[in-house]
Amino acid sequence: MIALIRSLAAPAAWSAALLSVIVPAAQAADSDAVLARTPLVTMTRGDFDAEMARLTPELREDFRHSPKRVTDLLNVILVNKTLAAQAKREGLDSEPDVQQMIATETTRVLAQRQLRALDEKAGREFDAKADLTTAARERYLVNPERFRRPEEVSVSHILFETAKRGDDEARKLALDARAKVLGGADFNALAAQISDDPSAKSNHGRSGFFPLKGKMDPTFSATAFALAKVGDISEPVKTKLGWDLIRLDERRASGIRPFDEVKSEIVAEMRQRYITEQRTAALMAIRNDPAIVVNQPALDALSVPPPPIEAPPQKTKP
Repeated sequence: MIALIRSLAAPAAWSAALLSVIVPAAQAADSDAVLARTPLVTMTRGDFDAEMARLTPELREDFRHSPKRVTDLLNVILVNKTLAAQAKREGLDSEPDVQQMIATETTRVLAQRQLRALDEKAGREFDAKADLTTAARERYLVNPERFRRPEEVSVSHILFETAKRGDDEARKLALDARAKVLGGADFNALAAQISDDPSAKSNHGRSGFFPLKGKMDPTFSATAFALAKVGDISEPVKTKLGWDLIRLDERRASGIRPFDEVKSEIVAEMRQRYITEQRTAALMAIRNDPAIVVNQPALDALSVPPPPIEAPPQKTKP
């Protein structure tokens, strides 16, 4: 952790003065574990986790893989905690507008936590329901076309990147590779050896199934679908990454996916719909509470009518 903190792109003296004591990350397993301490404040793992919780799960995962971003965040947290401690020391937290902002922020945090609690409760209620399979099957049978899988193909390919090799060289290598395959070389073994696709080392150039649209480079997909028979090999084709050599491995006709294949998707949709319905009902109950007493004049005073639009001056005829 010391190395990460000191990697911050800031003046060394500033960084050293800011973070006087750093506890190794291995010891920061619980929310009370101290990450850094100054004479005025202490920063804990809980402070860090609270900031991370504001990110989406996807962003959170990416964030944790970047030592620099983690370091930057730790410094931001410590700066904010220090400024807040200084404000309290000077009595700024007792000012009326500050008190109102603190109350407003507390309300926002508690409201979000209550919404999460409502969603979690609804999720538990849904999970406790009996015979979800029957309900899911009924939804499946109502509109089976919704689960139609488009025609798909599976191919193997060998890529030569133009960014790495230049256009002419990449195309020449693709032509050479095609000649080797037509001469009897094993396509997949050759892909593992010479393809510029990093995944080829492990998958030997195999793509898995994909539809005509939406997943692959359009030129790549069009070329793959144009191959007539399993085993056919394309001429070198220019894609956004470079020159590709493509072999058709399998073609799968369009068809409706079986219920067992889509059951989990249907149940997940049903679960989310139930949670949304329960949340909406809870919010509507608050909005429509007959016990609400409205001070209409005060509410009306919050809206200020826009200023009148002045008519443009009339042009006078000469």
